[in-house]
Amino acid sequence: MLTGRIGMLVLYSSYLGTQKASYYTDWLDAFQDCHYFDVTARNIVPAYLKIPNPSKYRDPEGLNLQRRFTAYQIFYESYTRCYASLMKFLTRNKVIWDFSEISNYDFVVLLHSTNTASLLPLFLLERYLKNRKGKLLVFMGNEYYLIPEKIRFINNVQADFIVSQLPKEAATWLYGDCTNSKVLPIPHALNSKVYKPYTHQEKRAIDIGFIGDKYNFTIGDTERTELAEYFIRNDFRPKLKKDIRIGSKLRIPREEYVDFLNSARGTIGGESGTYYLEKTDKTQKEVEAFLSRHPKATFSDVYNEFFKNYSNPINGKAISSRHFEAVGTKTCQILLEGNYNGILTPDTHYISLRKDYSNIDDVIERFNDKSYVQKMVDDTYEYVLENHTLGNRIHEIWKAVS
Repeated sequence: MLTGRIGMLVLYSSYLGTQKASYYTDWLDAFQDCHYFDVTARNIVPAYLKIPNPSKYRDPEGLNLQRRFTAYQIFYESYTRCYASLMKFLTRNKVIWDFSEISNYDFVVLLHSTNTASLLPLFLLERYLKNRKGKLLVFMGNEYYLIPEKIRFINNVQADFIVSQLPKEAATWLYGDCTNSKVLPIPHALNSKVYKPYTHQEKRAIDIGFIGDKYNFTIGDTERTELAEYFIRNDFRPKLKKDIRIGSKLRIPREEYVDFLNSARGTIGGESGTYYLEKTDKTQKEVEAFLSRHPKATFSDVYNEFFKNYSNPINGKAISSRHFEAVGTKTCQILLEGNYNGILTPDTHYISLRKDYSNIDDVIERFNDKSYVQKMVDDTYEYVLENHTLGNRIHEIWKAVS
């Protein structure tokens, strides 16, 4: 058990491709602002290089998938080898900070960004983490991707704590093989210092605003994409002014997104994650191989081939940072029905839309009731501000480790 003020090393990855992912920065800010820990933060990668994923074209154990070979694959795998060699060189010559510093701290934290899209930098840190003197806590990012590698890494370094964004039952199942680690189900929360309401609802120029990427078919549903496209296609009465952007790599810097939310009376969305959690990445890899051979395949093709008859799926849907960002700016949310980690209550904290859209007329009618919406966003803001800020989450972590 740790007592007193804890000396903590917080490790994160900030590089090309992650600077616009605001929740990474939110968690880093939260640790640096807290009073429970004496925090030192280190970036574990060169900020000027994009990190490749060594297992991108690697099959899960026991599978031999047929992929369409491309010139991009040759380039990607060549870049991966060069990146790994460069990192080893930088580490050996201490161009990057001295990783042996890890042994000086009572507690080491790996934030989501260190394992979201690749574990390559962490593989270089393994021996230092194994030889640490303090406790190790790992925040898990994208808990439907690279799961075999993440579980293997956790076990190799014998992490003391795993922080999962998933609901407790799903998290307990997913990390059940990490027998030396305690699972802490701690979802995202509000960064109240950044996501603030500074434009009153009545003065916002946009009725429905949304910016987001199209999710890959490998997660097993296109609910969010279909919802955005439905609102783009359809007009409602009275007519709504919409600014809905969905596509590839549409993320904008955090400050711009705060401004965007403050310009919109409402936004749309659903739970993040997948209905088909796996410890093996088997289905995800099968879908990727299928799409490489059939690049014009529709989601219906993928669903019918891989998900329609999926046996006993484990639901990994969860609340995300986007929901708290909207709450923080007092932007009314129209969300697809779901559990949202038991944090948000339908028609209390958001307007609930059935997945078949059968109650859309009622949803739009309530959204156009400005007094109803104003009370909802005010009450939800106060509720989250009291119970679900990043400060609350850091306090939960402090209690768990001390």
